[in-house]
Amino acid sequence: MQYSSYAMMLALRVDPLSVASLDDLRDQVITDMKTSELKTALSDYGASLENHLDTSAMNKLPMTKIVNK
Repeated sequence: MQYSSYAMMLALRVDPLSVASLDDLRDQVITDMKTSELKTALSDYGASLENHLDTSAMNKLPMTKIVNK
């Protein structure tokens, strides 16, 4: 399996004998994904990415033509 910069893997330690189905884990996984540690990690990763503004593309759609509804 190949991973790119757009893939994210979530690992969760679970005792397989205590869980009857994946539906039983859903609430725990959702709770774990909302932790401040994950939010901080994603924010730090986003801040570290380079951004390249394409001037020719930006000139094709000037901000004055963008309508905020």
